[in-house]
Amino acid sequence: MTARVSSLYRNGHRLNSKVAETVEGDLNLMVSRNPVTGLACTEAVILNDEGGSLLNDMHDVVCVCIAAHGLRLRGTEYAKGREVAQEWWCVPVAEESVKA
Repeated sequence: MTARVSSLYRNGHRLNSKVAETVEGDLNLMVSRNPVTGLACTEAVILNDEGGSLLNDMHDVVCVCIAAHGLRLRGTEYAKGREVAQEWWCVPVAEESVKA
């Protein structure tokens, strides 16, 4: 799904809407199984047209809010060598506006 995604945290600290980083790309949500523990693992990534990641990948993702105008994903990312909190606000982009 093509989406406009705003990163709501930086290095584990909440950002206000004026400084939140916003990118547009292909939002991918994945569920896999940890081969050691057998537990489900969830991951979210936003990719550009060449397949490169636009934001740090988010792990242990849960959807905490679905609204008519978007959805909020919560998880963790690796920043400065440690795992920190992250949330994304994701707004789907209509296919017509992507092609224009």
